[in-house]
Amino acid sequence: MVRQIIAVAALWCLTSVASAAQDAGVNAGFEALSQFANDIYVLGEQTGGSPPEWDRAEAELIKKLTVLQGQGRLDLSASGENELTLLAAASLRGYAFAVKWLLDKTAAIETLERPDKNGLAPYQYAVFSQRPTLRACHPVIENPFALVPFLVVLPYMANRYPYPKIMAMLEAAGADLDVSALRRFWLETCSNPDENLRKKIAETTELREALLLATLEVGRQECRDRENEAAAFFEEMFGGDEMSAKQRKEVDAAMATRLAAWDG
Repeated sequence: MVRQIIAVAALWCLTSVASAAQDAGVNAGFEALSQFANDIYVLGEQTGGSPPEWDRAEAELIKKLTVLQGQGRLDLSASGENELTLLAAASLRGYAFAVKWLLDKTAAIETLERPDKNGLAPYQYAVFSQRPTLRACHPVIENPFALVPFLVVLPYMANRYPYPKIMAMLEAAGADLDVSALRRFWLETCSNPDENLRKKIAETTELREALLLATLEVGRQECRDRENEAAAFFEEMFGGDEMSAKQRKEVDAAMATRLAAWDG
């Protein structure tokens, strides 16, 4: 399980390890993406961030990429470590505004179908929607700190809702919509043991929807588990002779109502 979690978590790191890129232009591009990621993270830590602040950070990244391209320091057709391109990196991270900028450049469009070492191209990463579907992939994460980078930027992701936009832009640019490589990657690297879910992932024609629904179910199950723990604690503390039949019935009804809410 640890190996599987590391495999998916490594995707998060690919765009930030700029020093591993072989080409100086790619290095500069990944550094720019990493700086933006850091800016959003810091905003999330400090205040949660706001649309005007995110707007400014996005504009700064586009300005930086434009300057680098004008200086001849941005090779949009090259790949970095693990053969991840800038277009794939932006699609993976959910930077719809950056994907839009890149798709206006011929050199970036030429990488539209180029797979990385995971066998995934930009469209497959957009369907994967790694940030919002992480818990479907790994419902139990032993190290809570592994979730921190994802949780801190959730306000930005919720406001931008980027992945459907990225999918639409890549499709309009002519991306191959086949997700068989993504199915294989998910089934090989994700630790979720739910056989029904894994069967659905292997067969569904609506892969992203299945991943989002699975993530929702993981959250519901966690809430149900907490409610059950609270009910057990309440019973242990107050379930003796001190609790009348009427009180017990009221408590059971309240717990049943709360549990049903998570199943809605």
